[in-house]
Amino acid sequence: MLFTEGDAEDESTLLNAGLINAKGLILTLPEDSMNVFVSLLARELNEDIYILARAGKPENKRRLLRAGANKVVSPCEVGAHRMSQVILRPHIVRFMEDVFLDDEMDLSMEEVHVEQDSSVAGKSLSESNLRQQFDVIVVGIIRKETHETEFNPGADEVIQSGNVLIVLGKPNIIQKLRQDGCQR
Repeated sequence: MLFTEGDAEDESTLLNAGLINAKGLILTLPEDSMNVFVSLLARELNEDIYILARAGKPENKRRLLRAGANKVVSPCEVGAHRMSQVILRPHIVRFMEDVFLDDEMDLSMEEVHVEQDSSVAGKSLSESNLRQQFDVIVVGIIRKETHETEFNPGADEVIQSGNVLIVLGKPNIIQKLRQDGCQR
């Protein structure tokens, strides 16, 4: 379903949109109070849904979290941080913009989920030959058990099924990695 037209604060609208089976909900309503209400309602309807909410006022972030949002973004804070980084780290910002925004760059940073029967599961990074076989850089490993990210993992780090690899490479090659290397 692409979209549902209706009042997001109305339970029937959320149900018609498929909220019961949805994995995620993004709340960007114009008022924080509306996002709080819909977060409460959505959490009541689907306790497992991941809720990402926008906070117009940074001081309302904690209220949205208490209302059931998993993550709250304040556009004002994000914008201020981004602007400061342009001044403090201009080359890094430009590189990140190239990776995430420039379609002509043909470079992407992606999450690759390691499936149960993956050919790389149980192997160290060096044994997996990901760099040689797929020409990707493994920037990090998010561990299934702890959800912690290990940045710049060493060659001896073992990849486990259920882990998520953060890789940098060409989008078509990353897709090939997903199909050939991290699935059955």
